[in-house]
Amino acid sequence: MNYRLAALLTCIPITTIATGMKIPKLIITVINRMQLNEKLLQSMSNWTGVVAAVFGAVAAIAGLLYWVFSTWLSDLKDVKAKTSEAESEKVISSLQKDLKSARLGVDDLRKKQGDRRIDEKLLVEALKDKPKMKVEVVYQPDDRDSYHIARTIVTWLGKGENNNGAGWEVTGPRPFNTSDILPDLPDSTNNEPMALRVGAIMGSAMVISQSLNNRLPLGCDMVSSNPVGALSVAMIAAGFWIHTVAPDPRLADDTIKLIITAKE
Repeated sequence: MNYRLAALLTCIPITTIATGMKIPKLIITVINRMQLNEKLLQSMSNWTGVVAAVFGAVAAIAGLLYWVFSTWLSDLKDVKAKTSEAESEKVISSLQKDLKSARLGVDDLRKKQGDRRIDEKLLVEALKDKPKMKVEVVYQPDDRDSYHIARTIVTWLGKGENNNGAGWEVTGPRPFNTSDILPDLPDSTNNEPMALRVGAIMGSAMVISQSLNNRLPLGCDMVSSNPVGALSVAMIAAGFWIHTVAPDPRLADDTIKLIITAKE
């Protein structure tokens, strides 16, 4: 009987709204009909409290679950954002490396395709206080780059622009020709490029007299204590490699023929 009455009282607000009956009058009517006593009213009060507690607990649990899921969702968004940021940085880093490699490739290509250069200041500095010889500069015919290199060497190995050169006695530049071909070469070399036949076997080279070549020790072209080595080392310091030294008995002992060949 108590549970039926409690259930009925729980529905009072709904019934009140539906019927338009005033709440006090409806409550009194129900109580009179059910012949309520004090004990029954106490049971009703206790049950109503239980219902309120249950709904309160449900609300609390719902609130807790909302907070938990909201926190998880926020953490998930943070993880995704951080992951996306890390992936973006990785992609950017990779692109930067590719760009750097591409730039290096372009620079290398420009160096290969562009004209050669000599650092005239380093050339002059490397020859300071070094023993000197006469130098004749020749270059590969009809090669613009070889000609410009030869002119630079003649200028700065000699007096320079305002007497600020190395101060060597220099002649040229002129294109090498058949008169520069080394003597006593076998007939099998007649069809070889002229650069090889004048002594530039591996590229730009120096030609010295046979007697001087016999007197100088092996590796003299890499020691700056003699004029041949001093010039070779200075050219390398200035950014231009001299590959070989060839003997020519027709040259005087005090003269170096510097041969500038085309860019390889």
